[in-house]
Amino acid sequence: MSGSEDNKHSYFDVEKFRRVLAETSKPMGKWGRMFRRITASLDAMQGLFIFMLMTLLGLGVLGLVVVSAMLGPFGFLIIMGCTIGGVGLFVERKAGKSLQFGDYDFLRRTLATTIAFVMVIGALFVLLFLSQQVFSLLPHIFG
Repeated sequence: MSGSEDNKHSYFDVEKFRRVLAETSKPMGKWGRMFRRITASLDAMQGLFIFMLMTLLGLGVLGLVVVSAMLGPFGFLIIMGCTIGGVGLFVERKAGKSLQFGDYDFLRRTLATTIAFVMVIGALFVLLFLSQQVFSLLPHIFG
């Protein structure tokens, strides 16, 4: 092979990569070896950690709902709105310009999310009002 072909195909050469990595890497110290040993043992338990994290997240959301409900309906709406908006902002910043998040500008998406949240809350208030009216009529109907 000629010199230019050798350089072009050396990108996929595993042995050359391993040799260059060994030449450019400095040997691991005592702390590095200890850290590698700990992370290697934790790697086998990754599924357990994911399960524990999801359980903690679920209980955290349940706790957030209970604490915000103790603050009254407006406290609940403010805390839930901030939580949903904050998670949406975090996901939008992390996802960047993906297909789902890059369609509209930030102001338009924020305005649409706010309007949708207000509409959902309005629908909940309508349902609460209707249920209150129905339950207030039950004693007159069956009484």
